[in-house]
Amino acid sequence: MAEDPHAEPPGSAELPWARGAPRCRDASPVLGCPELWLDHGYRLMLNPLKSKYWPMYFNMAYAAQMQTEAKREKVGAIIVHPSGVIVPGFNGQPAGHHTNCCENTPVVENGRQRMKTDTSVIHAEINAINKAKAIGLNLTGSHLFSTVSPCPNCCVAIIEEEFAAVHYDRHHDDMDGIIRLDEAGIIVVPR
Repeated sequence: MAEDPHAEPPGSAELPWARGAPRCRDASPVLGCPELWLDHGYRLMLNPLKSKYWPMYFNMAYAAQMQTEAKREKVGAIIVHPSGVIVPGFNGQPAGHHTNCCENTPVVENGRQRMKTDTSVIHAEINAINKAKAIGLNLTGSHLFSTVSPCPNCCVAIIEEEFAAVHYDRHHDDMDGIIRLDEAGIIVVPR
């Protein structure tokens, strides 16, 4: 009897990093190398739960950060989709707007003067989510790697999109969003 070429690969349901990921009928683990995933027969993805690959993903987030024209707070993020697609994002103004991310009104906080972020700035995480949705990606089960922990508003979007995990390098001023992610069952991994 011939094998069904569209049957689920053995053991694929046990891959924790694929939790909630859209299933590809012809996806299968690469034999002898469980940290790699073969998708559609041509794309190889490194398992984002393997910590040995995190520096590479963070390097990609920092490369995205270099694209911003923000002066005060530069942030980069990447989404690692279960299919292997990597979507970058960085903070900045919407297309066609001025490039300054800070309002011209300084604010004083904790005895220090700083420029306030313009309310029209799109955060790196939202930028990446918008790009992914524009190409039709369902982000369920994806991992987000960000240079700074997401703010509470970005965390709401991450929860709504059902990400599997959020990895970040530095703490944001407001960590309430991280608490929300944890309460929603999303894995939170500070670097």
